[in-house]
Amino acid sequence: MDFYRGDDRPPHDPVLSTRGFTAKPPAQTMSGDEARAFLQNMAGGPAEIGMVWRSQTPGGLIATSMIEDGAFTQFRHFYKITIPDEEITLRLLTRRKTLGANVQHSSALSTRDYFVLFNNGNYDAADLIGFCHGQVQSKEVTFLTAIPARYIAGFRQSAYTGRPDVPFIPFRRLGDLPRKGLA
Repeated sequence: MDFYRGDDRPPHDPVLSTRGFTAKPPAQTMSGDEARAFLQNMAGGPAEIGMVWRSQTPGGLIATSMIEDGAFTQFRHFYKITIPDEEITLRLLTRRKTLGANVQHSSALSTRDYFVLFNNGNYDAADLIGFCHGQVQSKEVTFLTAIPARYIAGFRQSAYTGRPDVPFIPFRRLGDLPRKGLA
């Protein structure tokens, strides 16, 4: 699945290129356990969580969109995040804030339901957790945990952030860069 995010941090930002998208200080990025507790402790069901989310965000959340148009193209850099389908599970979020039926990856863009996405095939063991606001036209997915750098596939900069006709520049992590003086 692809996700998009506008951000003012450049690709060579040391946190972005080593750890990926994390909460911006002073907020702390949530662990999987903290993310599960946060979702469980939010008042109301999925629709209320979606509304409350915007007004009471603790600042430690990472907003993305499943479509380019909804992903903050006004920022200096526009990133494409690709998480292989086999690495994430999508499950509906019920009124009782429990996980419901699976959502097929192929229908994630068309569903109007709220769902949770997570890695490791087991919600209780997940360390990558996101919440999809199904009712929102921008198909927003808010990640409660960090999005590891290995999933950042590419970026566009400045004038090209909102131009889907311009290809993404491949994202290189600091560990991928050649070391000076080594052949």
